[in-house]
Amino acid sequence: MPKTIKKRTTKHTGHEHTPQESLYDLRERLKEKQQLLVYLLSGFIAVLIVVVGYSVYNKISSDKALDLETAAYKTLYADFEAQPIAPEERLKKALDLFKKSYDAKKRPHVLFMIASCYFDMGNYDEAIKKLQDLIDRKNDPLITPMARYKMAMAYLKKDDKPKAFSIFAVITSTKEAVAFQDLALLENARLLEESGKPEEAKAKYNELITRFPQSAAAEEARKKTGAK
Repeated sequence: MPKTIKKRTTKHTGHEHTPQESLYDLRERLKEKQQLLVYLLSGFIAVLIVVVGYSVYNKISSDKALDLETAAYKTLYADFEAQPIAPEERLKKALDLFKKSYDAKKRPHVLFMIASCYFDMGNYDEAIKKLQDLIDRKNDPLITPMARYKMAMAYLKKDDKPKAFSIFAVITSTKEAVAFQDLALLENARLLEESGKPEEAKAKYNELITRFPQSAAAEEARKKTGAK
């Protein structure tokens, strides 16, 4: 007779979860995921607040800076027939407005205007200081040579011709930018002429004519050399 096959009974080791316990575990896992989601959402909101806050602050600062700059230009150049303002007082008021504009938003051209106000007021040391700060901060193909040219003219006002000559030379030798190079060549030629170096001056005038034939400065160079 065939042997009767006995059914093996499966022995359960460990603790078997009841439906109630499984439901509890599911709730705990959901709770953990919800907490993680809250943390992530909170982080996202915090970053969003910072970004939006910065944008709003930047917009307010820009608007304020522009308003102050506009007021400075009006003070400097507007017609004051109804209420005349003395030139010195006008410069001081414009300078104060330009400074406040620059404090609200650091912009290179406003710093240049601050230096220009000091220059026109005869405070050449402060003008040079601001122009050097501008050159150190901003390497721009237009504003940097413009700042250097203004600085050289300030040194001329201080009667420091060697320093002015060296700055003009830097402008004319800069390959990245040609702005103000014709004027710098003209000034260097004049300085050489005043220093009793007519041949060197003539060479600078000729260089000016060759490099910038259409420049207004070249017209003066032609008059000096008799070139056509």
